[in-house]
Amino acid sequence: MRVKTVSAFAGLLALCFFVQPANAMSPHSLSVGIGGVFPYTEIDTGPLGAGDQRVGDNGAVVGLRYLFASTPRIDVGGSIEFLSTGKEAYTIGTAVGEHYMNSTLLMVNAKIHPETTNNFVPYFLGGIGLHSTEFNFDLSPAPGFVWSSGNPTETRPVISDTQTGMAVSLGLGVDYNVTPNFFLAFEGRLDILSKEEYEATAYGQSIGILQAETGATNGILQVRAGFRFGKVSEDSTSNPAPDQPKTMPAKVEGAI
Repeated sequence: MRVKTVSAFAGLLALCFFVQPANAMSPHSLSVGIGGVFPYTEIDTGPLGAGDQRVGDNGAVVGLRYLFASTPRIDVGGSIEFLSTGKEAYTIGTAVGEHYMNSTLLMVNAKIHPETTNNFVPYFLGGIGLHSTEFNFDLSPAPGFVWSSGNPTETRPVISDTQTGMAVSLGLGVDYNVTPNFFLAFEGRLDILSKEEYEATAYGQSIGILQAETGATNGILQVRAGFRFGKVSEDSTSNPAPDQPKTMPAKVEGAI
């Protein structure tokens, strides 16, 4: 199975290198990105007394983006991104607290870049849309301790809630055009998720926590791979012949 998968991928990659479109780039592009997410936002742990802690540790992000070249310098389209932070762990007396987030972003994007004249094309990326985020805050006994009731070593959710809000994305990147059909990109951006109120569980309420209000500002680093496709406009692939001077039929001497 693994051999067949590798062979299929190699064949697809070879097709990207050898299929050459018309002189200009095709107007549609579809790319997949994978990389890391680095949360900057901190949240107050309130009555638990652990101060400010990050909403999550470094994690992973994967996404799919479609763009259409509306002008030679501006592409517009949309994207969907899935990100999951790692667990930010810290000690609170005899317990260990953990924060982490899982988010889905649905964005409308605009990509601004110079006209494509060589293989390396820098760009600015902007986006606005919605996020659906699950925020989790768990407690478990610290090493050497157990809960006094119930399962002595279980992890207990203080907050586990999903909310929806606005999202904004700003970033810079560079495309490398391997062929007119196939490109790679490296991209860095900030994804800013709106502040929402996440409700506490019954256990959280029993220890004095009713809710947590937080947003998220995440640094994103991604490597992308994509394909360009679609018919290239004739105006961008051919140079019209210059107008020919208009002449009158010449008089032929000696004609009968």
